[in-house]
Amino acid sequence: MPSQLEGRKVAFLATDGVEQVELTAPWNALKQAGAEVALVSDKQGEITSVNNKDNGETFHVDLDVSTVTARDFDALVLPGGVRSPNKLRTNSDAVEFVRSFMELDKPVAAICHGPLMLVEADTVRGRTITSWPSLADEVRDAGGAWVDKQVQLDQKLLTSRKPDDLPAFCAKLVELLSTAIAPDTRERRQFARLQCVSPADVAQLVEHFTRNEGVRGSNPRVGSVKALETDGFLSSRPLRRASLLPPRQTRPELLPAGEKERTQRASALPAPALPYGW
Repeated sequence: MPSQLEGRKVAFLATDGVEQVELTAPWNALKQAGAEVALVSDKQGEITSVNNKDNGETFHVDLDVSTVTARDFDALVLPGGVRSPNKLRTNSDAVEFVRSFMELDKPVAAICHGPLMLVEADTVRGRTITSWPSLADEVRDAGGAWVDKQVQLDQKLLTSRKPDDLPAFCAKLVELLSTAIAPDTRERRQFARLQCVSPADVAQLVEHFTRNEGVRGSNPRVGSVKALETDGFLSSRPLRRASLLPPRQTRPELLPAGEKERTQRASALPAPALPYGW
C-alpha cells in the first residue's frame, strides 16, 4: 500500500563500504510504502558501496551527519558492510546521531555489521539483538544479549544477521514503522501549538521530570523526557497534556487522582532560560 508510511521520514546512515543490498533493499521497501528516505553520511557528494567483495554502485548523499539530529527524522536504518560501520563508529557526530535515536525511543533498524554503531553508542546494554555472528562478543561486552535469529525485535530496536535475512527484515521494518510512528506527525505538531502548548511549557515539564521524577517506562534509558519529546505526544494524549500544564489552564475536577499535586508542582517551576527546540 503506497501510503502506508506516508509522512514518515527515515534516515539511512552509511558511508563508503556499505553493503549495497543492505542499503537498497530496505530503502526501496520503505519508499514503496510511502516513506520519505534520506541518505546521511560522514561525507558529502557520493558514497561507494560494495557488492560482496567487489565495488558496487555509488549513491548520492542527501545530508551530512554533522548537520542533522534525530529530531529531524522518525526512524533510523543502519545498513551493514564491514567498512561502513567501522568508519562511522570513529565519527563522534555519527555516534551521537545513533545514540539520540535510542534515547528518544525512536525506531532503529540495523542489519549485519550495522549494530556496531549501537555498540559504539553504548545503547545495547539490557537489550537483546542479533547481528553478523562475529559481533556477538562485542554485543555481550557492551552489556547486551546476542541471539542467532533471522529477525530480532526488542521494543523499537530491530536487528537482523545478514543479507539472506533481508526479506524478513524489510517486512518487519515496514510493520514496525507503521505502528510505532503516528502517521500525522506534522499535523499533530501544528495542532499541539494551537492547544496553547508553548515551548516554555514543554521545557518546564522536561526539566521537572528530569529532576524530580527519574526515569520511567519500558526503556531504562528513557523516561518522562522521552514521552514529552516524542513527536505528537502533546496532542495525542490531550488529557495528560492538560493535566501537566499549570492549574490556570486545566479544570481540576477533571484530573485523575494524584494529578492535582503534579499540576501544582509543575506550575511552581520557573520559566526556563532557553526555549524547547521546536
